[in-house]
Amino acid sequence: MADQEFSYRTLQGGSESLVKDKGSKFLGYARSVVSEQEADDFLTEIRSIHPKARHHCYAWRIMSKADSSPSEPVEWSNDDGEPSGTAGRPILGQLIKADVTNAMIIVVRYFGGTLLGTSGLIQAYKACAEAVLENAQIIRIIEKETWQIELDFGIVHLLEEWAPKTGFEILEREHHSVRMVYTMEIEKRKSDAGRKELIAKLLDVYPAEVNMEKLQYETFQLRLYSSN
Repeated sequence: MADQEFSYRTLQGGSESLVKDKGSKFLGYARSVVSEQEADDFLTEIRSIHPKARHHCYAWRIMSKADSSPSEPVEWSNDDGEPSGTAGRPILGQLIKADVTNAMIIVVRYFGGTLLGTSGLIQAYKACAEAVLENAQIIRIIEKETWQIELDFGIVHLLEEWAPKTGFEILEREHHSVRMVYTMEIEKRKSDAGRKELIAKLLDVYPAEVNMEKLQYETFQLRLYSSN
């Protein structure tokens, strides 16, 4: 996944879908989940809604946290009594294809009396999972850091020029006697390289006249698209 370390796609809210095949009904449910406990709770909820359904197959991908930064997602799928590999894996495949994490899809099947066969089951579960994602609202989570930098008036023009070039967005400017304090924001994935480059450029002009500190670490949501 591109830029997965500090940016990822997930679901906003929930969505549903319905696929019919030879009398069987496949009902899809998708929701954002951030832990295995939330995934278990979601499954329990759907099972309580459809207690007479023959199968409640599912898959989820949950971002593993390490040092407050997301790493590779943990993935899990379950066929819930369907032939091995015919339900959970096709559902998981659609989450991977959509590049969605911290998300779970459950597909409930009501048997219609006609066996679908291995290929038929795979296609039905895949189609239901694909449809529920098409009906979902997908957002991108972008993690950013806020930094504050204090420097002499004599080089503020250089900061104004170099900050955007090194990935920073200037949020605030404050006058302090003969110095200026800037509050800036940058995507976390660009933070280390951007900060080092900016400081190096400024210190090359005014050695020992630049102070920079991190204020906070935040997560932002960027809406990509929504259902019609």
